[in-house]
Amino acid sequence: MLYEKRVSVGEKIRLGVIGFGVQGHFDLATALKVPGVELAGICDLYTGRIENAKELYGKDLYTTRNYKELLDRADIDAVIIATPNFTHVPQAVAAAAHGKHIMCEKPLGLHAGEVREMYRAAQAADVVHMTAFTYRFAPSMRYLKHLLQTGALGTPRHFRSQRFLDL
Repeated sequence: MLYEKRVSVGEKIRLGVIGFGVQGHFDLATALKVPGVELAGICDLYTGRIENAKELYGKDLYTTRNYKELLDRADIDAVIIATPNFTHVPQAVAAAAHGKHIMCEKPLGLHAGEVREMYRAAQAADVVHMTAFTYRFAPSMRYLKHLLQTGALGTPRHFRSQRFLDL
């Protein structure tokens, strides 16, 4: 089943990033806080961003301007897709075809048919595909969920929040 895969404690997850703009940089910085996650490569069309990645993560970091070259690498287990919206579907479908697990920025696709295409590709390849709803992992949100589930807050009638993030 697609979502039954789990990573064993101590197992490394070698990550590739497709799109190293502001969102890709943020997603990577967040992912690298997870024990066992290591950066294996970055793809971006812009030379300046590639130079920035090498400056931040080491001159020996694998970089490319072609996402298909990144996906061809056996040393990458999963990818972050943080590129312009219209590129998400072809990149995610290709990543699934290469057996890479996928974390894709929002919106997944430009319409429901595109999202179904991504889902079917991930299902066929037996890889995990998730949307970048990163708040679900924030300690404050997990605690709020706990408070709601235990009834400590009573029955909510209205909720509004504002959250600031740091790297």
